[in-house]
Amino acid sequence: MTMRKYRISRYGLFDHIFDVEMKLWYVWIVIKRFKADISNVDQMPNNITYCKMLAEELLEKLEE
Repeated sequence: MTMRKYRISRYGLFDHIFDVEMKLWYVWIVIKRFKADISNVDQMPNNITYCKMLAEELLEKLEE
């Protein structure tokens, strides 16, 4: 049985996009994308933190 590999790829102007990815053969496939709303400067850090938390939660569920 092969062990599946998962990761979170973070990118964007403010590192506000989080892709939860699974390795399939030699490429990484996006399972779910979390994109924080950066339109409001006051709420931007909270939105980025929330999306990061959601991505990490999904990653933990997939690794079980």
